[in-house]
Amino acid sequence: MNPLSSRTPLSHYLLSFVALANIGLLCVIAANHLGFPLNLEAMETTVLDHVRRAISGQPIYIEPTAQFAPLAYNPLYYYVCAFFAQFLGLSLTEAAGPRPRFMC
Repeated sequence: MNPLSSRTPLSHYLLSFVALANIGLLCVIAANHLGFPLNLEAMETTVLDHVRRAISGQPIYIEPTAQFAPLAYNPLYYYVCAFFAQFLGLSLTEAAGPRPRFMC
C-alpha cells in the first residue's frame, strides 16, 4: 500500500476553506440585511404597488402609464402576497422582524 495515496491533497483543504468562507460571508450579509428599513431591491416598491392594486380590486395588467407600469410576472404571486398583506400589513417595514422578506 502506498502511504501517499491515503493523504488528502492540500488543494482539497484549500477548496473546503474557500467554500466555507463563502457560506459564512453569505450568512453575515443576510443577517446584516434582515433589519434594513429601506428597499433592498429597486423592484420591491413596484411589487408593492401591484399588491396594493390586487387588494383594492383594481386590475393588475393595464396599459402602462407614467403612474403605473405592470411587471410581466405571474398574477398569482400578487394575489398570494395580497392575502398575507391583510394579516401582516402592506408596508415593507411593518413586521420586518421575524417575517421573511419573500412574503411581500
